[in-house]
Amino acid sequence: MDINRFVSRRKELGFSQVQLAQGICTQATLSKFENNGQIPSLNILQQLCNRLGLSLDELSQNDKDSIVYLNRQLKQAEIDLMIGNFLAAQECLSNISINSQSTLIHQMQFYLIRGLLELLLDQDHEGAIADFKLVTEELDQEQSTIWYYLGQAGLALVYDREQRAIAAKEHFKMVATYVDQLSDTAVENITDFEYVLAISYILGRYYWQNNFLQAAENYINFGLQLAQYHHVTYFVPRLYMVQTEILKAQGADASTIEAMIHQAAVFAEFNHNQVVQKWVQEQGKGELYDAN
Repeated sequence: MDINRFVSRRKELGFSQVQLAQGICTQATLSKFENNGQIPSLNILQQLCNRLGLSLDELSQNDKDSIVYLNRQLKQAEIDLMIGNFLAAQECLSNISINSQSTLIHQMQFYLIRGLLELLLDQDHEGAIADFKLVTEELDQEQSTIWYYLGQAGLALVYDREQRAIAAKEHFKMVATYVDQLSDTAVENITDFEYVLAISYILGRYYWQNNFLQAAENYINFGLQLAQYHHVTYFVPRLYMVQTEILKAQGADASTIEAMIHQAAVFAEFNHNQVVQKWVQEQGKGELYDAN
């Protein structure tokens, strides 16, 4: 709870403790809050904040124990991960504490992000596997959330990187079946669309690399449909990047490929996507795509 912000706003508006507390609580209650950190009831705190034009979220956003702070750090870590800013994502995770008392969703979100970072930074494949399995085998044994399939996608990526082709294929197939079922659903009715979009990219990249070009194209196009409908731009550069490589493999003409590279470049610059920006620069050198 950012009590200093509360006190600063009270003084900025010219309220004394007595004036602010009038009709809400005793001055002693307010004094204990401001000076000793003794938080009053939620009803009293809400009324005090309303009088100051503050929201409870504003008071909680820098409190490392608050849900607001945790949500903000995890969301920022996700975005940094998606645009390739891996070190910033690591820093976000280092700012929060997850334990068995945390909500199930927060636990799954944290371990998935950490596992992906361990994999993409080539730090600890065993640690990544442990994080992904914690989600798929303990936190969501019933396979009831999107996090289960993200965990399976994470395991598939690890096995693929370790050249364990059979294990990778098995996990990718499981995830593909899940997305295939969703593809018959209207895009406006798909919940957790950001995560479905991420899985679509992962599948498209895998099938392109293994020369299943039609399947790869289907998943990339599905991801682009989701991104367009829901106005999600930060994953679009990666989708266009893989779509460009699919076009190359299909023997598309140079102008079509150049147009797709340009699309990727525009969105990469807009979203500060370092991975795709580097890839765009390499296209002039004729280098093969090998980004994470």
